[in-house]
Amino acid sequence: MKNRQSDVARVTCDNLYGVYLLGKEAVTLHYFLNEDLSKENAILLLLESLLSKDVIAITNARRETNMEVSLIQGQANH
Repeated sequence: MKNRQSDVARVTCDNLYGVYLLGKEAVTLHYFLNEDLSKENAILLLLESLLSKDVIAITNARRETNMEVSLIQGQANH
C-alpha cells in the first residue's frame, strides 16, 4: 500500500512539474507575441499617418481642380 501511495505521489509531482513547464513556456511565448504585436502596431500607426496625409492631399487637389473647372465654366458662360 505504501508503495502505491509513493507511486501516486511521484506521478502527481511529475504531472505538476509538466504543468509548470507548460506554463513557463506559455509565458515566454506570450512575451514574444506581445513584443511582435507592439512592433506591428508601430508600423500600422505610421502607415495610418501616411495614408491620412495622402487622403488630405488628394481631397485638397480635388477641391482645387473643381474650383478651376468652375472658374473655367464661369468664364465660358460670359
